[in-house]
Amino acid sequence: MVKRSSTTAFAKSTRPEIAGVVAREALFARIDGLVSRTVVWISAPPGFGKTTLAASYLEARNYRWAWYQVDPDDDDGETFFHYVAHAVRKLRRAGDELPAYGPEHRDNLAAFSRRFFRTLFASADGPMALVLDNLHELDADSPLLQILEAGLPQVPRQSCVIVTSRAAPPVSFARLQASGQMVCAGADDLKITAAELAAMAGLRGNAPSAEALAQMQQRADGWAAALVLLIEHRKLTDGTGTAAAADETPKVVFDYLAGEIFERFDPPTQRLLLQIACLPRVTIEIARALSGEDGAARVLFNLAHNDYFVRELVGPEGRVFVLHRLLR
Repeated sequence: MVKRSSTTAFAKSTRPEIAGVVAREALFARIDGLVSRTVVWISAPPGFGKTTLAASYLEARNYRWAWYQVDPDDDDGETFFHYVAHAVRKLRRAGDELPAYGPEHRDNLAAFSRRFFRTLFASADGPMALVLDNLHELDADSPLLQILEAGLPQVPRQSCVIVTSRAAPPVSFARLQASGQMVCAGADDLKITAAELAAMAGLRGNAPSAEALAQMQQRADGWAAALVLLIEHRKLTDGTGTAAAADETPKVVFDYLAGEIFERFDPPTQRLLLQIACLPRVTIEIARALSGEDGAARVLFNLAHNDYFVRELVGPEGRVFVLHRLLR
């Protein structure tokens, strides 16, 4: 049963503020995709700027938009359809009503989803964008994924749905990608470039030397959150860039890594990363030997597949895995 709280509805449909953000026009152009593009899937680990990218893209392209903040409580159709209807209410023509979800629709969720999405965009007063932020908060077997699988193909041209998640789109969405209806942007696409880093520093009232910027870029490897923290850390030190160039990771970055990333891993993943972090490269065999974890291969493949601070390389010695510099 949906708790129809106005406070919850407001929180779930409020877009984060994005003041002082560097416009990433090259990335915006990629997201534009082909004329058939109706879905954008932005996937990357925490701190890569997924939400910021979605919000700044809407502003850059002058979309009329609705925002939906996904959380673990959205694990049923009734909750999702209720709060989406609330989020888009100001973008729809007066008098047009969205289909009401009821118990009778549970046995044919896909059919209701198709009708809901068609009506939602048909009743909009012009092209619009719907953002589904933090889809990774849901379980892999969540009904919401079934809802989206049926509903996303109904989005008309000129409008779009933008999904942000820590995971790549499920295999069931492959047809949308193959048809050009879905554009995907991953961690490599979201990495901050050297020019963008310089612009970020300028917006934050900091002007590091070219050498200091290069050092920060090398250490963070384009990871937006780490670069912001390194810039802010530098402002609080001597301003010469010396602290950012030191071998040790600044405490503010370490605390972010520990609290926002490492502590959210399950215990087997934590143990594995602690055992292999001292190595610049590691094979599956070495990871198993060091950690004693029979599931080392599964963990490494999963982290690498999702660009989760682990990169898989294939060379003469076979498959090897490299941890992000700051995670190490």
